[in-house]
Amino acid sequence: MHTSVPFIDDATDHGACWFCPSLRLPAGAFDVLDRPSQDYPFDDADGFRYHRVTRVPACVHPERIGLQAGKYRSEGRLPELPELPVPVEAVETAPAAAVRPAPGDPATAPARSLPARRPRRPKRTPMPELAPFEGPLPPGVPDRIDDLAPWIRSLLADAGPDRLADVLAGAEAAARERFPDESVLGVLRRVLAGG
Repeated sequence: MHTSVPFIDDATDHGACWFCPSLRLPAGAFDVLDRPSQDYPFDDADGFRYHRVTRVPACVHPERIGLQAGKYRSEGRLPELPELPVPVEAVETAPAAAVRPAPGDPATAPARSLPARRPRRPKRTPMPELAPFEGPLPPGVPDRIDDLAPWIRSLLADAGPDRLADVLAGAEAAARERFPDESVLGVLRRVLAGG
């Protein structure tokens, strides 16, 4: 039913959050909500939103990815997208079956793209490797991962604007001594996204 091509190509200029399921999953493989919901909380392990029971991933910014809100994965349906013309290169190099699929066969239907894409922007250059944190680690790292976000928020609230980066780096370093890197990264994503 779904292709393996992500709905949004990260090389294309778009407004999706960097952890949006549209950047890693095809259209129809995730739900799109009109706003955040308690039924789709962040997962501390990877920072993505999933339905708390079914584990269906979700995007909460339909306007940023060009899809209307809908429970596409939960209801097992593909979103309605406008048909885009097949590029000339595809017609010249692709087998006829790939260009003209059998009508009504979702397995061979052409891949759909975002309506009205913006021009491509240059690839982002990778960030340089950061040096390990060398300052004093903040005290009071919680024992449970569920208490890590409030602890980080309290450290940031007490820091002056000129110390925010150092306090955040120290909190990350202290948390990584107690919890797995992936869990700490998920909590940091949630805190920085305001969740």
